[in-house]
Amino acid sequence: MKKILLLLIAVISSCTTSNQDDNNSVAQEQKLELVATDIVKHYPLDELSMYQTNYYQTKNINDTIYLFWANKEIPYISVYNLNSEKKITDIKFDSDGNNGIGGWGGFYLHNWDSIFVFGAKSFQVTLANQKGEVLGRCRLYDTGKESPFMLPLPRSNAHQSFLIGDTLYFRANDNSTYRVDEPSFFNANFLYAIDIRTMKGLGFIKIGDSEIDGNENIWGAYFTHLQYTLSFDSSQLLISYPIENNIHIRHFNKKENIKKIMCNSFYFENIKSKWSESKYFNHHEKHYLENPSFRYLLADKYNRVYYRFAYQAIEETNAEGKKQNWDDKPCSIIILDEEYNIVGETLLPKKIYSRNHFITQEGLWLSEGHYRNPDLDEDNLSFRLFKLQRKK
Repeated sequence: MKKILLLLIAVISSCTTSNQDDNNSVAQEQKLELVATDIVKHYPLDELSMYQTNYYQTKNINDTIYLFWANKEIPYISVYNLNSEKKITDIKFDSDGNNGIGGWGGFYLHNWDSIFVFGAKSFQVTLANQKGEVLGRCRLYDTGKESPFMLPLPRSNAHQSFLIGDTLYFRANDNSTYRVDEPSFFNANFLYAIDIRTMKGLGFIKIGDSEIDGNENIWGAYFTHLQYTLSFDSSQLLISYPIENNIHIRHFNKKENIKKIMCNSFYFENIKSKWSESKYFNHHEKHYLENPSFRYLLADKYNRVYYRFAYQAIEETNAEGKKQNWDDKPCSIIILDEEYNIVGETLLPKKIYSRNHFITQEGLWLSEGHYRNPDLDEDNLSFRLFKLQRKK
């Protein structure tokens, strides 16, 4: 396994940038669209759960699909039957002690007895079961050698973690030089791999582009919002930078150059960063809000299409003088086929849908948990079904 990983790292690290594909423009025929249905699923929240989270996952276990919804601040996961909309159980973890997970930075659930918890403070991945019992640990570095602030930090959610064979990949920072001013520490442009059978670390895998690494005018506010997904055959990693038009493709299993696929939105022109303008210098969030941007990149294995979420620019403050945030940016969803051709784009209503979503055989489900939704119910999760259809 280690030999395979070393070869993998060598292949990915040796990639160079190819010419941009200019044929994938918004001028292509819009063949498909996402259509909102009247079908909405509701999941009751308890006093420890919030209507938005960064840590959640859907998983088919023994032909039953579950929704795992975690508190953002404490290690607590609510488990729902996705179809019946009923709460099944809770999964709780200790933060400290011999059975502690050492901080809460997300999770990846493989099965009921294999839950991988990312330690935001202990720089480790903990293997636990549904009872919260710790079964194993993998430390990224020996935290006794240096200040923990300068060590790699695993931070991930289910969308940013994936399992290929017995190897779990998740997003992490690499600061092996122990220099906190290194761009790699903040960018999190690496994946870390562990063998789930032995809980041994297999090392970092670079996924960033050397032309982009450390360049905040492309990464976005505080170097966040980089997104990626696996291709349908798990041989390619599709990468979406926040303020960059292209989707970048890296190949896992053969020596091949990075491929760039132009993926523009119909609703704004090619992104041209404004970071060089003096009013944005050291005003990261203002720069992100007032630039068009991209965020989520999803693979719909049922319809064999990809979805890229595109966000229009807004002013930092609204007409009432109130500061706006990332969720206030109007969103559209670009649809790409298996060959990465744009085949449609759907504009969503403003201030209804939030950042949470999942895909089932029925279609794409979007959370109606936008904090400014006039019909927001903070005691229930609400997901509306969108069907992929041919445009009439």
